[in-house]
Amino acid sequence: MAEFKLGRIRFIWKDEWSSSTTYYKDDVVRYGGKTFICIVGHIAQTDFMLDLNNASPKWEQFADGQTWKGEWTVSSVYKINDVVKYGATLWICTTYHTSQATFAADEGKWSQFVEGLEFEDTWSGTKDYQPGDFVTYGGYSYVSKTNNIGNGHPSTNTTDWDLFTTGFKHAQDWGDDSSSEEYRVGDVVTIGDLGSSSLGRNLQLTVGELFSNNELIIDNVVGDFEISGTKFLQYENGSGTLTTLNSGAGGNVMITSIENDSDGLHMKIIHQNHGMHSQFNLVDITDVTSDSLPTTLDADYSNTSTSDIALADTTGFNIFEGQTVDATNIGYIIIDGEIISYTGLNIIKMSNIQPF
Repeated sequence: MAEFKLGRIRFIWKDEWSSSTTYYKDDVVRYGGKTFICIVGHIAQTDFMLDLNNASPKWEQFADGQTWKGEWTVSSVYKINDVVKYGATLWICTTYHTSQATFAADEGKWSQFVEGLEFEDTWSGTKDYQPGDFVTYGGYSYVSKTNNIGNGHPSTNTTDWDLFTTGFKHAQDWGDDSSSEEYRVGDVVTIGDLGSSSLGRNLQLTVGELFSNNELIIDNVVGDFEISGTKFLQYENGSGTLTTLNSGAGGNVMITSIENDSDGLHMKIIHQNHGMHSQFNLVDITDVTSDSLPTTLDADYSNTSTSDIALADTTGFNIFEGQTVDATNIGYIIIDGEIISYTGLNIIKMSNIQPF
């Protein structure tokens, strides 16, 4: 018959560790997801870690494991290997701690245990997002890579978001792209009428790409712009207050280059449905007349001369392209098919004449 010596069975299961309890050598307790064996008899202090990390440790790890703690909460004591759910992801505790006001403040004390996905509807700039949260933004959907809140639109903030799926979203009829009608990549809009004859009715357009730089067109400008890194564009708002352009998003809009399309050498032709979009398409423009009334020379003028030209009537010749003719805004006239430039005008004469 076999002989059993019960004295050799050493381990005694004491269940969950408890403070102020007397523990003897070989007692086994559970603390968090792990089990520990007592190596020195003692009375437990108020915190298990004080006995575990003592200069003379009272416990030794016996077996590894995890403890499910449900949703992460504020002001909770978390132990190593505790598992919580935050957002779409399960996290495992790596450092003993009491949780702070936000998970992001303690994120360094956790590791991702199981990744997941959780739909959070339309993106909002005021909502907390966690890794695995996915949202819609325009016609596209994006998945969060980090714990973040309002750090930029998902379509441009590639630090916190990855593109999840592409698609389309009908954004009704096209309107001004204001704060209340912000268009996003993947939005589809309908145009009721296009063109003066309602051509292109019910055309649908899809927003394909958004850029941080928008184009500002300023026409009918009098005077010169200064190209400078310290001169910012300003305007008067509805209250008459001088305001820096784009002040709500940092301001500092400056002119870095000037493209002049009113030099007297070009004209814009509005021609509906011309169907010509290639650089090799040519259009002949004939029988064009000036909107200035013609006049006559007050004296003979040589076709090689550059002296002043005397006119019978100089009405209207002091303005070119909406500005006064001078050295910086050259005027042009045509005499017998020859175009001639001038930079000055007195009562009856044009001055500083140059063949063109």
